[in-house]
Parts: sequence; structure tokens; C-alpha cells
Amino acid sequence: MRQDNASTETDEEGRGVQGRRRSKRVRTKSKLLDSDSEYECERPARRGRGRRRLLDRAKRSHDKNKCSLEVLLEWKYNINVTPPAKDEASYKLVSVRSIVNEDLGKIGTELQGIFMNVTWRIGSDAPSSALTIAQFRKLDIPRRTMRNGIVFVWSEKELLSDIIHAMEQKGFFYIENFAVVMLDSTKIRSLLKNGGARGERRRGGHKDETGCPEDILYEDLSSLNNQSVETMFSNRDAEYFSKTKKVLLLFRRIESKEIPLELRHQRTCDVVFDVADGQYVNQQAKEYVYRMIETLLPKANWNPEGGSRALKLLELWGNKDAPREGWITVYETS
Repeated sequence: MRQDNASTETDEEGRGVQGRRRSKRVRTKSKLLDSDSEYECERPARRGRGRRRLLDRAKRSHDKNKCSLEVLLEWKYNINVTPPAKDEASYKLVSVRSIVNEDLGKIGTELQGIFMNVTWRIGSDAPSSALTIAQFRKLDIPRRTMRNGIVFVWSEKELLSDIIHAMEQKGFFYIENFAVVMLDSTKIRSLLKNGGARGERRRGGHKDETGCPEDILYEDLSSLNNQSVETMFSNRDAEYFSKTKKVLLLFRRIESKEIPLELRHQRTCDVVFDVADGQYVNQQAKEYVYRMIETLLPKANWNPEGGSRALKLLELWGNKDAPREGWITVYETS
């Protein structure tokens, strides 16, 4: 009897299937969610062992690539740092003797965002200019400076509750946090040396204003391809767990709903990786924070063509050598 395409065929287990349901093996190519790697696998018609084989093969490929230190470093240093602003009308630099004793109402009014780029006095390696929580409590943010806006404050885990309580006393309530996961530059540099990575240094091995080294940036990072990120975490001493991250706390004040505050939610991830020494955040991570703030608060951006020439963003303990467009930068002088 003649067999056609609609006839019964027998699959690999001897069971009959009709027409389009006949057994066949299909070549499938899919992309992993968090890498550029691809895997190929065979998918049988049945969903049993073949499906498990597909998932196992995908998982092996995923595990191989998901924690690649090479990929992470390549991604991180593709964050281009914005050069200092040149148009003097687009920024403002303010020097003061002591920020915590300064009247911020004379510096800016009706601000939408304040970034406190503060270094806390934690541990013996803290600089003399680092701030104590007692000093922080003296800082006043008057209503004329901000009535409806968000304050961004760097924190340390030992001071979390103290910072939140101090901000509540100033009329702000906690709304969100942002984390910077710190990778130990000494560990990565040692790994590169032992792995034989050689190549031209991408950025000349210079240090930024925080003193964080960038000399680990080699063109050839192939020795890091199979290196797990977890082994490179920074482990600073703390009472219970080692400190591996820096946390940026976000606080909101709403004194008057007549002053609108436009927010662009869900535009930025709440974590970024950084390569640094000690408690200092590197320039690429800072750039990510600036962009996060500017994205979250679109109406605070300086836009002279659109009629917005007022400066609505303020940075305390900023860098006088790197003024940023749309920002008021306040720094201390000795």
C-alpha cells in the first residue's frame, strides 16, 4: 500500500505519529539572555528527554559565560566619562569652607536633585576631610532650596540607620537605593599578571581624582575569559559580613504638590560594577550615577534651546576640576 506524507510513520521509540506530527529533529539556534554566546542543540518532537537535553546544554553554555570577568570589564569601561563642561552658563562652581555649615538657600533654589558625594569617616584609612554622622546632622536643606525633589546620599552599612534617621529629621523619607558592587583591583591585577595577559594599556594607567587605579585595563583580557566574578569581589572589613558594595540612598521631600516633579521610572538598573581601591568609587561608576539622576529627573536637565536655563541639580562635595553641564558643584577649600 502506497505511503504518502499523511501516512503513519514510526518515531525513534517505535510509536506511530500522523502526518505533520511525525518525528523530526530540528536545528535550533538561540541567544543567551546575558551574553553574546550562542548554542546549537537538537530538539526532538517529544518533550521528554530531548527537552531536558536542550535545557542542560543551554545551562552549560550559560554557566560558562554568565560570570566572565572579561565581559564585565569590557562592558564597564565602555561607559564614556563626560568631559568637563565648557559653557560657563551651563554650570556653577561654589567654594565654601564647610558645606555642613553653609546656607544652601543662597546657592540654589527650587532644586529637583541633590547628590551628596560624601566620604564617610569609617575605619583608619579615611581621609581627614571625611564626614562624621554628627557633622552630617548639622547640614540643613531649607525649603526654598528643595520643596519637591530627591536627595541622593552615599552610605556605609554601619551608618544606614543613622543616615535615614538624620534625613527624616530634615523632612525627607527613604524611597529607593542604588548599589555599586566593588571589584578588588589588586586581585584583578594579580590575575592578569599570572595569566600572562599582555597588551597596550587602554587609558595609560592613570588615576582619577579619587586615586583609583585604571592600570588593569589591558587590550588583551583573554586570560580572564573563564574567571568567575565572585572571586574578585572587594572584601573590606566589617562586623558581620565583608563589605563588597557601596549603596546610594534616595530620599524624597514633597512640601508642595504645586511644584511638579516629573520622574522617568524604570529607565536605569539599580546596580553597577566598579573596579576600585578601598571605599572610593571610580569615575566610570560616578558617570553612571550622574546619568541615572539626569534620566530620572528629565526636567532638571539644562536645556537652553528648550527654554530651561535654570540649574536644578546640586552636587555637594563635588570635584571643582570637572564641572558638569546643568549642575551646581559645591566643594570645600581648606
